[in-house]
Amino acid sequence: MTTTAAPLRSRSARLPGGIGLRYSERPGPGETVLLLHGYADSGRAFEPLVSLLPPDWRVLAPDQRGHGESARPAAGYAMADLAADAAALLDVAGVTAPVTVVGHSMGGFVGQLLAGDRPERVGRLVLIGSAARIDREGLGEFEASVRALRDPVPEAFVREFQTSAIHLPMPEAAFAQALRDGCRMPARVWQALLDGLLAFDASARLDAIRCPTLLVHGAHDGFFDRADQDELLRAIAGPTELLVYEGSGHCPNWEEPARFARDLAAFVARTAPSLGRPRLAQAR
Repeated sequence: MTTTAAPLRSRSARLPGGIGLRYSERPGPGETVLLLHGYADSGRAFEPLVSLLPPDWRVLAPDQRGHGESARPAAGYAMADLAADAAALLDVAGVTAPVTVVGHSMGGFVGQLLAGDRPERVGRLVLIGSAARIDREGLGEFEASVRALRDPVPEAFVREFQTSAIHLPMPEAAFAQALRDGCRMPARVWQALLDGLLAFDASARLDAIRCPTLLVHGAHDGFFDRADQDELLRAIAGPTELLVYEGSGHCPNWEEPARFARDLAAFVARTAPSLGRPRLAQAR
């Protein structure tokens, strides 16, 4: 019998502390998947992918704080703040079992923290275009451009940023959504999130990630290279594997969504989710 996927709906959640998040949800009785988008995107960036995922999966795709239609507080843009939001959203959404976390780029940073600090929440981890940290020396002109941004953020800047992230062309509607997401994010949030990204360094704590982990790397990724993937492979404690998309750039989930959906479904099917428990606080 063929299962028909439920429609994807836009919802809102009020997290402890008052932060409001918009998120997309597709109900389903099967695997729960939390999709965490990249810098200057939104949960809507995953909508073309969701239609390709198994129809019985429950899917949650939030606009992380500062992005899309979610709250833009004055502070709180460290990756740890975004990871706390993700855990709180699972609570609000009534998710109790460990989930499969899929993080793209910045979302992969958030996913690493969530899997390491809240192992009871993450049964599997998928990192797309990710790394343990950012090489600041490689940012150069881009960092200067972000520091110089003023409102309204120019579409030309967002277009150049998003174009630099892909190697294969994206569907026009999906690229238009990426432009809207980037333009609606205030300059101060671009800057605060960049500070959060630059401060992130998980290299000394990757051994806390013990769930099955899949790395998806585009061979033409201009942000993170194969050496970054090899570091993750060596340091993550759980069973970890790497898929290289030879034709893709930084966004295999955008550039080859059908292939990525198949690879994600196969990964979930062949791995047992970790049933991690919270780590005891170390004595001081």
